[in-house]
Amino acid sequence: MADVTTIDEAAAPYLAQFAEAESSLPGAQATWLGARRRHAIERFAESGLPNSRMEDWRYTDLRRMARTTFTDAQAGPAPDLDWIALWYLDNPCHRLVFANGQFAAHYSDIGALPPGVRLQPFAERWRDLSVRVSECDEDPQRLNHHRTGP
Repeated sequence: MADVTTIDEAAAPYLAQFAEAESSLPGAQATWLGARRRHAIERFAESGLPNSRMEDWRYTDLRRMARTTFTDAQAGPAPDLDWIALWYLDNPCHRLVFANGQFAAHYSDIGALPPGVRLQPFAERWRDLSVRVSECDEDPQRLNHHRTGP
């Protein structure tokens, strides 16, 4: 990874948070996934946060966001989401509400899912797939062949 002293100053906290959390992320035991994550964080370390000198970002000013300190959402209190009822749709639908990256079951309405559709937490699904994913450890392209399985 790039030396923290040579990277965009605003990117440094994110790089440090990734380094701290990397080993506890879902799928950390899969070498191919770890390699992809490291490649992504290395690219981020080299380029830093997007800025207006980059053509695709020239009309987007991220300086204010760069000065904002973000913390782990799970470390704080659960947010009050009572206001979300104002946005509920009147027609029948599936409603999944996430707050700070966590599923908020109290505010969600999954209802009856269509045949063949299953909803489960990623970490749980990851455990279900662990054997098949380990087969793909050296060849991530093989994972495409397993996407239609249970």
